[in-house]
Amino acid sequence: MTSNCRRWSFSLRALVVAVTLCCVAGAWAGRQLNWIREREQFENTKAWDLTAICTYGRETRPAPPFQLRLFGERGRSVLSVEPHDADAARRLFPEAEIDVIGPLRPMNSERVSSVVPPSEREP
Repeated sequence: MTSNCRRWSFSLRALVVAVTLCCVAGAWAGRQLNWIREREQFENTKAWDLTAICTYGRETRPAPPFQLRLFGERGRSVLSVEPHDADAARRLFPEAEIDVIGPLRPMNSERVSSVVPPSEREP
C-alpha cells in the first residue's frame, strides 16, 4: 500500500525560528497587557478620570497608543493627579492631558465634602 499523504517535515532551524517568533510575540503581548493593567490600577487608586466630563457633547475621545488599541483599551482625555503621581501618569497615559492638582484637604477637622483624594481612599 502506498500513501498519498506526505509527512510534514521541517528542520531544527525552522523549529527554533518558529519558537523564537512565538516567544517574542507572546512577550510583546504580555508587556502590552501589563501596561493596560498598570493603567487601570493607577486610575482606580491615584487619579480622577475626567474624560466623561471633558468629552461631553463631543463624538470622539483621544485614541490610546496603537498597541493598546489592539487589546481594546480606550483613551483618556484628562486625568487629575497629585503632584507626586504626575510622572507616572504621563508615562501610563501618553494620550491624556494630565492635570496636576494639590492635595485636597478640608479646612477644618470635619470633612467638608464627599470628595476623597485617591491617596486617602480605602482599598
